[in-house]
Amino acid sequence: MNGLDRGFRCARCLHTDIKHRFTCLRLSDDLKSVTKASRRADAIARCAVLLSFIVVLAGCGGDSSSSSPTPAPTPTPDGSFAPAASLPTMNQGRDSATATLLPNGKVLVAGGFSLGPTGSVVSLANVELYDPATNTFAPPGSTPTMNQARGSATATLLPSGKVLIAGGVNAPGDGVNSILTSVELYDPAANTFAAPGSTPSMNQTRANVGNGDLVSVLLANGKVLIAGGVDSFSVGLDTVELYDPTTNTFAPSASLPVMNSHRDGPTGTSLPNGEALIAGGFERPFGFNSIVSDTIDLYDPVTNSFAPAASTPTMNSPRTNAAAALLPNGMVLIAGGTAPGPERSSAFGGVFLASVDLYDSATNSFAPSAATPTMNEPRCCGLTATLLQNGKVLITQGGQPADNTVDLYDPTTNTFAPAALLPKMNQGRDSATATLLPNGKVLIAGGGLLLNTIELYTP
Repeated sequence: MNGLDRGFRCARCLHTDIKHRFTCLRLSDDLKSVTKASRRADAIARCAVLLSFIVVLAGCGGDSSSSSPTPAPTPTPDGSFAPAASLPTMNQGRDSATATLLPNGKVLVAGGFSLGPTGSVVSLANVELYDPATNTFAPPGSTPTMNQARGSATATLLPSGKVLIAGGVNAPGDGVNSILTSVELYDPAANTFAAPGSTPSMNQTRANVGNGDLVSVLLANGKVLIAGGVDSFSVGLDTVELYDPTTNTFAPSASLPVMNSHRDGPTGTSLPNGEALIAGGFERPFGFNSIVSDTIDLYDPVTNSFAPAASTPTMNSPRTNAAAALLPNGMVLIAGGTAPGPERSSAFGGVFLASVDLYDSATNSFAPSAATPTMNEPRCCGLTATLLQNGKVLITQGGQPADNTVDLYDPTTNTFAPAALLPKMNQGRDSATATLLPNGKVLIAGGGLLLNTIELYTP
């Protein structure tokens, strides 16, 4: 149907086909045996009718179906969280625990902090085992306990399938806390922790105190690099630990290099070239007189050395307590964290960041700030960054105060999804764990001292 056909209805028979209109009129003319002059007059009249019809169409802006605007399609949410009623609860509320995906597909959630009978903060020695196949937690009688209660430790899955849990804080609830050198070794095949006499100790106490944190990175040679954190005097550390699972030993401190900067609360990422990226954090070389860092350290396991500071780039913003994820393209996304406030160069009284940094190990450079997007919300201190099976990165927690929002980064478009397209957790959380499951979902567990609840995110 052409432009003249739209909306037409024959005055004689109400037919809507414009070709039929002319047939109808010609047939009528033949029946009336009109004269040639009258036919010409009739043709002129018909043209006038058509012209007026075109004018009407132009005024209406096209066919009648476009007179009212087409409704905008309803945006499709980018992922969803399972309803709270469909989720199990842990046997113990816990905050600042570790979470490790085991070779059997289960998740070990170990230690952390909770509230004791008197309302004081206590560290935990018990663990949880989550089975995504049944969406259940093992009953407490079927799970072992660590040799030492600890929170704010670090956990690493070893090539053998065992889990190394190192350092942390022992808080008995009496206000006299101790930072640990000890480690735990969990064997999922036997569902046991190694006896304390069979595990080595680190060279130095190290843990997360206040806003800081230590990190552990599994290296390509199977060893584990543990860096940063604070010691018993709340001093940010420039020292590292190196654990060898084949000998079950830590390298002596005299054989280890030191970072170019003290770092408490850095990120730690294993790079495609085999090096380890330790980024940001804040220094406490003189007690609480801290400086937030925009620098990085690059550890080379082949030479057992850190690259000179002059050969490493700096981030676009100083940041501590950020979260990092290695992207499928080999770049590292470092998101959020705390930067110094306008009035002081300290993480205390600083500002939460919505900005991110993108590190390219191939060029040893950071993307300029103009080429990096920002999250929908500033996030710090307890946020998580989880690489999904679709290549996107789910960022949770870290709002102020603790909230239930998330951010979703897409490396193919270098953008964050609009907040309106993102689901929300069932509950506001802070310092919960986040673990990618074999089925592609993300388990978010605990947080907030009292929470024994979980979230399950489906991309």
